Amino acid sequence: MKTIIIYASKYGATKNIVDCLAEKINGEVTIRNIKDKIEDLSYFDTVIIGGSIYMNKIQKNITSYLKKHESELMNKNLGLFICCYTQPGTKGYLEQFFPESLLKVAKAKGILGGVMQYDKMNFIYRKIFQCLKKIDGFNEGFKEPKIEMDLIEKFAKEMN
Repeated sequence: MKTIIIYASKYGATKNIVDCLAEKINGEVTIRNIKDKIEDLSYFDTVIIGGSIYMNKIQKNITSYLKKHESELMNKNLGLFICCYTQPGTKGYLEQFFPESLLKVAKAKGILGGVMQYDKMNFIYRKIFQCLKKIDGFNEGFKEPKIEMDLIEKFAKEMN
């Protein structure tokens, strides 16, 4: 099995998750940042695509890539994931970031965790999260995100 994992990462947490995932995928695995040159997909049996979510948006180059290659991706063993602070298992969340047609054919899809890297955030993002944490009730439902190794393992098993 030849797999390519295509990802976008703002601060590096998604790359860490991709590295963990790649170790658990059977066969030959190629990892490409969406900003790099991506090989012809016809070489790969399996394509896994993911990105990080900031301010309820996935990176534009992920969205563009999905649109441009949608028909080709429909015929691949496809996996789709996001990394964010939204709790894994949140129903309906993936539909905001991936086309319905691709979600229907994906062998694996999910939220694989994330890391809030406050020290790497720009001033505005840091201030937004500082303000949110001061709102009554916000901290009751908020759990600091983490890399979800069990969900990465489950995702890999579904892809294998």
